[in-house]
Amino acid sequence: MDCMGNEITAGEFIKMLVTQMSRAKIQMPFHEEEKWHLLFYKLKLTDSPNKPHFLGKIKFDWDGAYPKSRQISEFLQALHWNASLSASNPYYEKISLPEGVEKLWIEHGEKLDLPTKKFLEEAVSLAKEEFSPAARRERPE
Repeated sequence: MDCMGNEITAGEFIKMLVTQMSRAKIQMPFHEEEKWHLLFYKLKLTDSPNKPHFLGKIKFDWDGAYPKSRQISEFLQALHWNASLSASNPYYEKISLPEGVEKLWIEHGEKLDLPTKKFLEEAVSLAKEEFSPAARRERPE
């Protein structure tokens, strides 16, 4: 993978983000997608110089209590259904990353350009806040 100059795709970014979140022991919900949507909405709004270009293209729908992106939902579901992500815990509530997939994606992530790696660090830091059980849900501005 040659992701140069913040040209990483949404799908590749989500895979790299899930890998880093797994390594950071951040619990990732499967059915409860609100946290995912809020995370990507906030990432879209960030003014980081490292922000990948795809974030400007993601559209959010405000027909509910929080912004939702069909693209984010579809990609998370696709990762689960093609067995890249596992949600086989008793109630299919949390996402986990199979060991072999995690190893492959870690190797993949090592080839990212520096700005993308830095933005992933920023995204993981924000995910720690968003995915925390204590995270307070407020409607983003």
